[in-house]
Amino acid sequence: MKELAARGIQPLQRQPLEGEEGWFFDVQLDRVRYSLSVQWVPIGKVDFWAVELERRIGLVARAFSAARKTEVSTFARVVDEIARLIPEMRDRRWLTQSELREVV
Repeated sequence: MKELAARGIQPLQRQPLEGEEGWFFDVQLDRVRYSLSVQWVPIGKVDFWAVELERRIGLVARAFSAARKTEVSTFARVVDEIARLIPEMRDRRWLTQSELREVV
């Protein structure tokens, strides 16, 4: 959470919510809200970290998906910078939701 705040990302909870499969929390960057989930995902015989990013938007904003993808990719770059600092997350792959569904 400190790494997020150091990069201008405001965590909206003090601590991530712990679930059975990982951690979940909401953040804000440039007045845009995002949800993050971090969990272990088995791909083949190896477990990987899976980080899912989703912009929290209303129904009208969903119609403008190109803008949404740009904003999520900007946020993904920041998350990737942080992941590089975590030894367990240095060996990572970025997958789309459809790619993840194919391997899990």
